Amino acid sequence: MVSATVVAAGGDMSEVVASPATIKRHRKSDKKQKAAEIRAKKTKPKYPVLHWDGKIIEYALGMHDDCNAVVLSGPGDCPPTFLGAPIVKRGTGQELCTKCLEILAVYDIPIESIIAAVFDTTASNTGIQQGCCIRLEQAIQHAILWNACRHHMAELHVKHMWSGFMPAIKGPEEPMFKRFQKWYLPLAREAAAAAPPRQFPDPNVLVRWEWPADFTSSPHIGPYSITTTLALASKEWARAQLEANTFEREDYR
Repeated sequence: MVSATVVAAGGDMSEVVASPATIKRHRKSDKKQKAAEIRAKKTKPKYPVLHWDGKIIEYALGMHDDCNAVVLSGPGDCPPTFLGAPIVKRGTGQELCTKCLEILAVYDIPIESIIAAVFDTTASNTGIQQGCCIRLEQAIQHAILWNACRHHMAELHVKHMWSGFMPAIKGPEEPMFKRFQKWYLPLAREAAAAAPPRQFPDPNVLVRWEWPADFTSSPHIGPYSITTTLALASKEWARAQLEANTFEREDYR
């Protein structure tokens, strides 16, 4: 097919390599060279923060692999850098730690320079005996700051509240939620059919709180109000952090 294409296009086969083995060998060599160039251009922060998260890569034929996406960030003008997403088989804390250390070695990043870790609050990450964080600290030989995902931290609060009110379930699913899922759509259709037309509030009469020009203008927002003091302090702190570009991720801004 290669020969026919070259000839049809008016090319000279003496100047074209048509051997599949040769093409594969050159492609492999070019990939290796390009990968080395990309690694050399990666910014290596002085005080790196290691991020990792499990991801599922789906291929065109429908197959998929579980991967561990690894990102490195640092303070100042050092942008977050994607290092890679090695495939994981079991997803244990030890395996995740090994994958992180291997990819750090590929980029010649000293593991002892890691100062913090960003991760999801799963048992494989936070386990006190076999978790990835503990394994990393053992490999690094010093403590690092644990920055658990704020979304998952909120889930833990909900979990604790639920555990306080509801008895422990014996199976992987909550029967009450399954019943709710089964009956929700029929109930929603009946409620929608019986409900009167929705009445939306007039936006012109909505009360919106504004920062007062004079804090003495309201008895609830006075010069000695603790709420006002805390609000002003929080506002000034947030402005200072934005000006200093403290938050690297856009969704934290």
